[in-house]
Amino acid sequence: MELIVVMGSVMLTKDLARVGLEIADACLVLANKYSNDPDAEDATNIMRVISIKNNCAHIKVIVQLMQYHNKTYLLNIPSWDWRRGDDAICVAELKLGFLAQNSLAPGFSTLLANLFTMRTYRRTENLEPSWLNDYMEGAGMEMYTENTIKITSSTQGFFIAQSAEEAKRASFYCPRCHGNISEMRQIKQCACSKLHRAALVAERNRTSMSTVENPLLESVFHPSFLSPVGLEVRLKNRRAVSSINTTMAGGHAGSVHTSFHNSNRAADSQLTKDKTWSLRQVSNTYHNSMRTTLENLPLDMLVTVRAALNEQKACRFDCTGMFHWCPEQPIQKCLLDAEQPSSLHFADHIVVCLFADHRSPLIGLRSFIMPLRASNLHSIELKTVILLGNLDYIKREWKTLANFPNIWVLPGSPLSRANLRAAKINFASMCVILSSKSDSTKEDLTLVDKEAILCSLNVKAMDFTDTYSSEELNQCRLSSADTRRTENTPGPNITSSGGSTATTSANQTRPVDFGSLQRNRNLVQNLFQKSGSASVGLAETESQGTFNRPPRFVSSTGHTIPMATELSFDMNVQFLDQEDDDESGELFMTQPFACGTAFTVSVLDSLMSTAYFNESALTLIRSLVTGGSTPYLEKILSDGMGMRGGNSSLNSLGCRDRCRVAQLALTGKAFSRFTTEGSVYEQLFLHTLRNYGILIIGIYRLLCSQKMKDRDPDKYASNEHFRRFVITNPPPHLPIYPTDWIFCLVPFQHNLEPSVLKRI
Repeated sequence: MELIVVMGSVMLTKDLARVGLEIADACLVLANKYSNDPDAEDATNIMRVISIKNNCAHIKVIVQLMQYHNKTYLLNIPSWDWRRGDDAICVAELKLGFLAQNSLAPGFSTLLANLFTMRTYRRTENLEPSWLNDYMEGAGMEMYTENTIKITSSTQGFFIAQSAEEAKRASFYCPRCHGNISEMRQIKQCACSKLHRAALVAERNRTSMSTVENPLLESVFHPSFLSPVGLEVRLKNRRAVSSINTTMAGGHAGSVHTSFHNSNRAADSQLTKDKTWSLRQVSNTYHNSMRTTLENLPLDMLVTVRAALNEQKACRFDCTGMFHWCPEQPIQKCLLDAEQPSSLHFADHIVVCLFADHRSPLIGLRSFIMPLRASNLHSIELKTVILLGNLDYIKREWKTLANFPNIWVLPGSPLSRANLRAAKINFASMCVILSSKSDSTKEDLTLVDKEAILCSLNVKAMDFTDTYSSEELNQCRLSSADTRRTENTPGPNITSSGGSTATTSANQTRPVDFGSLQRNRNLVQNLFQKSGSASVGLAETESQGTFNRPPRFVSSTGHTIPMATELSFDMNVQFLDQEDDDESGELFMTQPFACGTAFTVSVLDSLMSTAYFNESALTLIRSLVTGGSTPYLEKILSDGMGMRGGNSSLNSLGCRDRCRVAQLALTGKAFSRFTTEGSVYEQLFLHTLRNYGILIIGIYRLLCSQKMKDRDPDKYASNEHFRRFVITNPPPHLPIYPTDWIFCLVPFQHNLEPSVLKRI
């Protein structure tokens, strides 16, 4: 490929003709991410798009914008058409979305960034430090599409592989000819695959069903099962291949369906389907049959409907059904003083440290809150968010935040340790440090991120000795139901073993101990029950669907507090960790980035080329990062109506039935077999997918895992080593340690146990 530099202006027709705009395949418009006036930068780029479209209306334009609210102006351009491939990549939306998902699953921002960044890596022996080999091998993974492989109708498949060659050769896989081949390069197109494809086309023409059998995946997907737990999968091939299938249903970002195939068993593993109803089936059945009543429904479906409706009554959603919603709250009702957080017993919450003032450009905090309030999160999984920063600035952003529940504001400086203690930062599940004071005009660029760096080091150096008692720790283990600020939104109805109902609301002063009450951890029965087993109730499948989030360690120092710091320039990552011995180099090879504790906007530069070469990849990234933002919602926001409330019914229930990103610990009955010596990733992956419909996409591993002799997850907490790094799409024979945490896509019907606070 040849690079030609042409000096000129996009606003001049003659200069556009000089570069051959009429015959160009696409036009990419880049933004200055370090501009001191993001709105002015966006306005300039939108004018450039108008000039390009006026000269060549049919050309595909991909434009980079700084602020989310400026995307709406592109809709006013008559020739702007997303069906032609036109797209806008909002830096603030994706950056804050990455950090939001990183708050729910620490390290996820690094995992996803490695997938859309094009790199190559060859494993080398005796590489120091020892963890770098596993990390770099995962960093070399990329997402590819292979159009010759069909999963289901209206479904796009994605391969996670190290090269496009592996994804291409996957379409040539034949069980008869390649069943004993372990090297991808030996897989070539054979006569069997041609005959099989011809037979497949003939069979598809003869039958009225839209079921497609894939010769590579050896899988059958029935169209009625649109969620990952409704997949009947046969895993046969020996080579690790992964594909992520996103289904777009009803104009909304549908569930993320994934199949990862990595098995060397010779025999087929046929998964059985019992008589089970998914939430979307419940919705369709309920609305298509007007004569059907709850009393006439089958018992298993009746239990599902009642459990789903109970939660629906306790929640309110926006008009799209994609986000939790509450009536607009004035900021005065959500203000905290220095003493109030202690009485509210905040725990497992998110603290956002904001460095901005009344003159700073808007960060766009709505893009950070929306993924944390996605409707595919159950009400008990919604983490309280405390905004710590300048009150005048937060008031400017509040109009876009007032309709989201459980948002609190603590005025003050994030550099003040008194304010950090007031925010109960030592009990927080994540501390996110954001800054809107970047000034690229400074001669010394290392000073641009000085507030964020100082805040990060300040938190790590804090001492919490004797600042909390055992009684306070026990109180924080309880659910902070009394911190719900939405008076018109009652809490969930929870039935105890004795049959009584405990109802939590905003008017209650005493929190409910959810750990002492029994609740249904699955809204539907497991689709992968043993064949021949009798129909069992939710109580019997409860142990199968129990998934534990990683514990939250509370110590006397700030080193164990999970943090994610946004930096403007890559070079400043060296100041975040004084103990890191990495040499200054590329950002992705530094320890803070590998651990998911640092994020810079430069990571998103690769998205422009990704959007050009693979349009669907950007759709997948948005569905995983934004929590469910849709063109319909963008149209509503462009009209200035804000987040409008909708009806909590089975209509919105169908929108909730989509996967969510989660991080799980290898504890509990579901993963107990993998805490023994000799377990490998291949076994863990297949067990989780077959039995629970959960797709594992990565591992979050301790940096010192290979050196630790005692690998008991309950004992390693006394060790001072808490730092973890990300392994993206691990190889099949990677050893599994009991201390590992896993990144996964979890179906909606699985409830996740809250994090357990452990004092060390």
